[in-house]
Amino acid sequence: DAVESREAEPDVAKPHSKRDKFHDAATKVSIVYRLAGKSLARDNSTLGSMYFDAAIQPPVDEIAIFGKQFFEEFSDAHAQILAVSSTKVTAKHGDILFGQGQVPDNIYGVIHGRVNIHRTSGSFVPGTPGEKAVAAGELVGDQKHTDPDGLRSCTAEVGSDTAELVCIPKGALDELMRRRLRIQRREIRQTLCNVPIFRSLASLPRGDSKRLLSHVDKIHRKAGEAVYREQDDVSGMFLVVGGQVELLQTLNLVKNFADRARPPLRASRVMQISNVGPGEYFGETDMLASCPRMSSALARTDCALLQIPQEALELLPAAAIQSLLEHSDTRAEWRTSRFQVQLGVLKSVGWEYEPTLTPGRHAPRTLRRRLEG
Repeated sequence: DAVESREAEPDVAKPHSKRDKFHDAATKVSIVYRLAGKSLARDNSTLGSMYFDAAIQPPVDEIAIFGKQFFEEFSDAHAQILAVSSTKVTAKHGDILFGQGQVPDNIYGVIHGRVNIHRTSGSFVPGTPGEKAVAAGELVGDQKHTDPDGLRSCTAEVGSDTAELVCIPKGALDELMRRRLRIQRREIRQTLCNVPIFRSLASLPRGDSKRLLSHVDKIHRKAGEAVYREQDDVSGMFLVVGGQVELLQTLNLVKNFADRARPPLRASRVMQISNVGPGEYFGETDMLASCPRMSSALARTDCALLQIPQEALELLPAAAIQSLLEHSDTRAEWRTSRFQVQLGVLKSVGWEYEPTLTPGRHAPRTLRRRLEG
C-alpha cells in the first residue's frame, strides 16, 4: 500500500532528509512515512499512512483560503510567511491527524476530503463544536479543538477515502500572531492619538501606555451586524476606524382612549439617534451613566472598530477623563433635545412614551475618584 511519491523514487537516505527538514520546520506531529515501499515510524506506528512531502511547499493561495479563520485582516503577505514553514499532506481513510490529550503542535487546513472529529473519552467542552465532520475550507486543530489545559480536546481522523491538507506549524502561526499584535498595537496607538481625548497618550510613560493599549481590541462588524443592543451590559466605548455605525433607540409607545372600556393601544418605533464615522466614538454615555445600553449600535457598512473598556480609560490623565465627561454631557444634551422633538411629534397624535430605563447622570466611582484625586 505504498503511497505514490510525487518525485522520482527516492534512495534510502532521502526519506531521512525529508524527515529532518520537516523536523527543522518545528512540526513534530506523529506520522508514518511510506515512500517507495519503506516505512519510517515516528512516535506511534498506529497513525496510518499519511504522506508528508516536506519538499512541497503549499501555494500561498491555499494558505490564504483559511486566513480569515486566523484573523480578520489576514493578507497574502501573512500567507507567504506561513507557507515557508508549512507542508502539504496526503492522508488516507482512518489516518489520525492528532489524538485527544496530545500537546498541539500543528493546525491543519482541509483542501480536499473530510476529517471527522470525535472524543475517545469524556464529553466535549461546553461552547466548543461537538462531534462533526470538518470539510474543505475549514481548519482542524485550532483553538476550538483545544481544551482549557491547552491540550487537544478531541481526536481528528480522516473520514474520506483520501484527504489533502495543509499542515501549518503552531509555532509559525504563534510567531505571526505576535508580530501582527506588535504592529496592531502601534497602529492602535497612532489611531487613538489622532482623537483629541486620547492625545495625552503620546505623553504617557511607556509602561502606562503599554498597559492602556493592552486593554484595547480591534474588532470588525459586517454591514447589518450589531455592535451592541439595547439593554446589553456595558463593556466600554468604541472608536470607529473605518465604516459607518448607526445608533438607534426603540421607543415603547402607548395610546390611551377616552373610552376606558377600550384597552390601550401599544406600539414601538425605532428612532435613529445619529450616524458615526471614522475618527468618532460612541457608547461612552452609557458607560459614564452606569446603566445598561440605552440604544443599539448597528453597522451600516463593514466596519473596523476599537473597543476601549473602562480599564483603559482609567489609565488616562485626569484632564483627558474630564474632557471625555464634558464631551459626553454635550452629546447627551443634544440627543435629549432631539429625543424630545420626536416625542413632541408623537404626542401630537396621541402617543405617550413609556421609558424602560432611568439612567443615572454620574461617572462610575473609579473615574470619579480619578477626578476628585
